[in-house]
Amino acid sequence: MEIAVCGRVHTTTGTNHKMAERERTSNDGRPAVNGRRDEDVRYLVVLGVLVALIVFGVTIARANAARTLLAYPNGAASQAAATSGETVIADGVQSIHVDVSTGVFVPSTIIAKTDVPLKITYSQGSGCISKVMFKQFGIVTDISRGGTTVKIPALHAGEYPYSCGMEMIFARIIAR
Repeated sequence: MEIAVCGRVHTTTGTNHKMAERERTSNDGRPAVNGRRDEDVRYLVVLGVLVALIVFGVTIARANAARTLLAYPNGAASQAAATSGETVIADGVQSIHVDVSTGVFVPSTIIAKTDVPLKITYSQGSGCISKVMFKQFGIVTDISRGGTTVKIPALHAGEYPYSCGMEMIFARIIAR
């Protein structure tokens, strides 16, 4: 007797007939789909999902690397220099500009003086970073138009985190 299993033709005789019968059916006795048993189909589905996840992960990693190169063309040295910034005091108010055009807060750490009000001016943000949120102060501000200034009251010594409106991108103010 000839039986097609997984695209191959098997010839059975005698005791091999029961083995071929098992290959043509799934574990619960139902006929195999296109000559494949349920385990084979599940294995192929899981394998396909894993390959898709790996390809997706590599694509995301490449996109993040490209964005970092665009944001910091001089490499890690310029990235390190851009991650913290000190405020400038004029007329009793300290101020700083934060660039969000690359999808992150630059600088991501603001070094501020204690007991002096702070003004942070943001470049134009979009997507996730179109809003900035200071939870401790109850401030949520739309920065999608650019040039938006957020006024923070005089701070005591400490660290004050803030984020984009979706709480996915974070930065902080360190008051000394």
